[in-house]
Amino acid sequence: MQLLNWIGRCISSEGQAFYTSEGIKVTLYMPEEKHYVTLDCDDGTLGLLDYSFVFEIENQETWQNLLRGMTGDLDG
Repeated sequence: MQLLNWIGRCISSEGQAFYTSEGIKVTLYMPEEKHYVTLDCDDGTLGLLDYSFVFEIENQETWQNLLRGMTGDLDG
């Protein structure tokens, strides 16, 4: 579900990118050729263009805080 959300947010924004609350810039790149892929999921099969994503950490401090929080959760 997250993947479809990211695709929708990127396609509907200028520059085909958006920022997450964690300070990550997500950019979608369309395939140069109309190549399709198939995702097999528990609830069915989804065919879509072979998009590429680039993830860039824009807010290093927020990202580090998130990772520290996740590490604490894993240790508990």
